[in-house]
Amino acid sequence: MLFADDDPMMRECFETLWFPSLNEARLTAALACDVPTAAKKIAEGPAFDLIVSDYDMPGTNGLEFFKSLIEKTPGVVFVLFSAHVGDIGELEELTTKYPNNLHVCVDKDWRRLKEMVLRLLGKERA
Repeated sequence: MLFADDDPMMRECFETLWFPSLNEARLTAALACDVPTAAKKIAEGPAFDLIVSDYDMPGTNGLEFFKSLIEKTPGVVFVLFSAHVGDIGELEELTTKYPNNLHVCVDKDWRRLKEMVLRLLGKERA
């Protein structure tokens, strides 16, 4: 699972809350502070079961990141985890076009994100 967010506090929360259980579940966990770093980690491998990204990041946004990934990796599972989702019309269009790939968790709700990840990964613990 790759978590991309430019906010260091959000990355620290993810690392503290998620790394132990992801490691226990034998899932690779990684952090990225921006889209270029996330894209590099994805390209270098190993493959991530799930990518969680903030919307508002320097240089680009989470939806642009998703669109760049879906072109290269049609099976990608991506969660937009943000308090701000930008263009609602574009978001609705993309979630309709890619219902199995693009998921949205608003208001940076960690409990809701955990429920979503468990469902998407089909894991008992994450």
